[in-house]
Amino acid sequence: MDHFIIDPEFRDKIPAPSAEEFSKLEENILSDGEVREPIVVWNETIVDGHHRWKIIQAHPEIKYKVKQMDFPDKWAAIAWMCRNQLGRRNLTDRQKAYLIGKQYEAERMTEGAPAGNQNAKKQLDQNGQVDSLPTRKRIAIETGTSEGHVQRSTEFSSGLDAAEVASPGIRESVLSGEVKAPKNLISEIRNIPEERRAEVVEAIKHGDTDTAKAIIHCASPAYEEQDEVQEEDRPAYNIEDFRGDLTAAVKTFEFALRQHMVLAHMDILKTEDGRETAEAVLKKAQEIIKRYFLHIESIKRGGSRRGT
Repeated sequence: MDHFIIDPEFRDKIPAPSAEEFSKLEENILSDGEVREPIVVWNETIVDGHHRWKIIQAHPEIKYKVKQMDFPDKWAAIAWMCRNQLGRRNLTDRQKAYLIGKQYEAERMTEGAPAGNQNAKKQLDQNGQVDSLPTRKRIAIETGTSEGHVQRSTEFSSGLDAAEVASPGIRESVLSGEVKAPKNLISEIRNIPEERRAEVVEAIKHGDTDTAKAIIHCASPAYEEQDEVQEEDRPAYNIEDFRGDLTAAVKTFEFALRQHMVLAHMDILKTEDGRETAEAVLKKAQEIIKRYFLHIESIKRGGSRRGT
C-alpha cells in the first residue's frame, strides 16, 4: 500500500461527512470492490480523497487509483481543493461560504499557476490589452454568487479559523450545524484580541449570542451590535447577492441530480424500481418549486392590494 502524507491544513479544508454519510461511502466502496474516484496527491500529500483513503487503510484489499497533481505551491493546491469541493458536493450554506472564503484567500496568496489553473484566466480590457480578471469577481462568477458574497465569505472563513485557534473543534461544529450563530458574528471574531476570542466562542457554544456580541462590542469598539453587521467597506446584501444565492442553490440541486441520475447510478435507473423511485422524488421536487412560485404570487397579490 502507498504511504501518503495527511496534512491537517489540507484535510481541514474539506467538510467532514456525517457518521451516516461516511458509513454509506464505506458501504458503497465495499460493495463495488474498488474506489471509483482516484486519490489525488501533490508531493505525496493527499489533496483530495482523505475519507476514501481512511476507508482504504481499513480495507487494504480494496483496489484504488492515484492521480498525481502539479501545483506551484500549497496555496494553489488549496485553491484547487476548494473549487473541487464546491463543484461536486452537496454543501450547507456555511460550508459553501467557508470554501469560497478559503479559495479567495488561497488564490490571493499563490505565487503562480500551472496551465489550466483558474488563476491563469485572462480577459481583454477596454484598450484590448490582456488583463487579469479580478480574483473576487471571477470567483463570484464561478460560484454563481456575487462579489459581496465572496467578501462576506472570506470574512466568515477568517473569523471561523480564528475561533478554531481559540477553541479547537468549533469550526467543524459550526460548519456541521451543531453550533448555530449568525455568520456576521463569527466573522467579527477575527477583529478582536486573541485573549478575548475564547470567551466569545464559549458564549456561542451555549447559544448565548447576546453575550458574544457584548464581548465583541467591548473588545472591538468598531463593532456595531446589529442583527446584520454592515461595515463601511462591506457591500450591503442586494438584489445581485439574492440572485447569486438562489442561483447557487439551483446549481447545487441540478448538480446533485446529475451526479445520481446521470453519472453514478444509471444502473439503478435502468430498473423499473429505480425509475419509479426517481419519478416519485422528482414529483416531490416539482411540488416544492411550485410552492415557492405560489409564495411569490401571494406576495405579488398582497403588494397589489397594499398599493390600491
